[in-house]
Amino acid sequence: MAESFNAWFAEEREMPTYGMLDQTRIKLINQMGERRDEAQLWTTPLTPKMQDRLKERMDAAAQFNVVYSTTNIYEVRGKYSHVVDLGICSCTCRKWGIECFPCSHAPAAIQATSKNVYEFVDPHYFANYCNKML
Repeated sequence: MAESFNAWFAEEREMPTYGMLDQTRIKLINQMGERRDEAQLWTTPLTPKMQDRLKERMDAAAQFNVVYSTTNIYEVRGKYSHVVDLGICSCTCRKWGIECFPCSHAPAAIQATSKNVYEFVDPHYFANYCNKML
C-alpha cells in the first residue's frame, strides 16, 4: 500500500513543499469528484461492493436450517451451529459485530422472520448515506 501511495506522488516529491501540497490537494479534489460522479450512478440500496457481499451472504444462508429459540433469538444450523440475536444484531460467529454488517447466518434468521434484511444493515453501507458524504 505504501508503494502505491508513493507512486501516486512520484512527481510531487520533486517539488518544493508548497507546490507538493497544492498538487496533492488538487489530486484529492479530482479523486473525490470522480468518486462523487460514480456514486451518483449507483442504483442499488447499498453501495455496489456491499450489495454484492449481501447477495453472497444471502446465497450462503440458503443452506442453513433455522430454529426459533426465543424472542429475536434463532439458532442457525449448518456445518456449525450459531446463535443469531436480531434484537442486538449479533451472531456467535462474531462477524456481524466486527463488520457491522450481517454475517451469512443473519440473513437465514432474518428470512425466517419475514423481515427486510436491509433493516439490519448499518446505515453507513447505504448508497444514499455515501452520496450525502460526497
